[in-house]
Amino acid sequence: MYNRIGELYKATGITISEICITKRSGNPHKKRKTMKTITFKTNINCSGCVEKATPFLDEAAGAGNWKVDTQNPAKLLTIESEGVHEKDILSILQKAGFKADVVK
Repeated sequence: MYNRIGELYKATGITISEICITKRSGNPHKKRKTMKTITFKTNINCSGCVEKATPFLDEAAGAGNWKVDTQNPAKLLTIESEGVHEKDILSILQKAGFKADVVK
């Protein structure tokens, strides 16, 4: 098996990690989406608020793709994810009971 992978790499330049990605997501030569960073000013004030917002943000942006700086006076929520839209996050936060404005 390893010999075949080596031959594939020599012939195409595709690495083993790209083969694994291809198996899950399609063509490795297709342009991949870039990570998008969006920042919001929120009223997520404390760890209890973060806990309340977590299931909503995990579902919308993915676990580990967002953080809230409750020490910052603006209570900044930063999201780094592919394919996330500002209006979707605003809607999700409103459903969770929070207010937010996009920081440009």
